[in-house]
Amino acid sequence: MFDVRTIVVPVDFSACSLAALEHAVALAAPRRAAIHALHVVDPIASGLGEVGPIATGVLTRFRDRLIRLTMTSSMRDVKAEVHVAVGSVEDEILDMVDRYRADVIVMGTHGRSGWGHLLLGGTTERVVRRAPCPVLTVKERRAQSRADEVTYTVHATTVQ
Repeated sequence: MFDVRTIVVPVDFSACSLAALEHAVALAAPRRAAIHALHVVDPIASGLGEVGPIATGVLTRFRDRLIRLTMTSSMRDVKAEVHVAVGSVEDEILDMVDRYRADVIVMGTHGRSGWGHLLLGGTTERVVRRAPCPVLTVKERRAQSRADEVTYTVHATTVQ
């Protein structure tokens, strides 16, 4: 049986990442799984380049935002830790998965296509391809739906 004990949730504070966090809570709560909420500051994608270290105050504000998210009533029955990292979003997510031996990643996908996908790339797609564990993706158009209306059944299949 596939046992979900640790979930990594990348949060960029977009509607779809917040919906992904809701789905992670719905998946974690009945299993008493721990959630690791991660925000990554990518200096290059942010336009900051590699000019120097990110100001501590910026990282603290992101950490505080994550803490407020994990203190909501919907998360009261879930063990959650918050993390802020600086670097490549994809690499930091996968490092977190390895560090905490995550059983699943729950992440939003912005659903960009065409030029937006070509220019900005598909972080979710790259994580799915490289992840050592299953990845549950939450599309932006579903961000308005309630995660607590979804029932999750986890099955394991042995592939030989």
